[in-house]
Amino acid sequence: MPASTKIAGLTYYPKIRSHTSSRSLVDRSSAYTQASGAAVTTILRVMVDPAASGSTRVRAADLSLTFGEIAIDEDIEARLAALGYDQAVAQAVRQGDKRSFDEIARDPVQVAA
Repeated sequence: MPASTKIAGLTYYPKIRSHTSSRSLVDRSSAYTQASGAAVTTILRVMVDPAASGSTRVRAADLSLTFGEIAIDEDIEARLAALGYDQAVAQAVRQGDKRSFDEIARDPVQVAA
């Protein structure tokens, strides 16, 4: 039987719980990744559907632009991380800092001009 701890009258199995939690996160992440393509397709179809109401099409367009912006931000962050820059550099770039990546890394608190 795995090591357990009694907390407030309940038996807690940390090794089982951590394994289950991490496995569950991987499963959910994979499911979200697979479903995201269908979600994007649905949003785009609604956006261009002439039978949909104007407000529905506008909301679909808004979702498309919002999630597109998030994807671009994540892509910038991932590419800068692959080059060895930290998250502060990516944040400064997203906020419009025009300095070089190395300059931002040396002085990340400087306000972009």
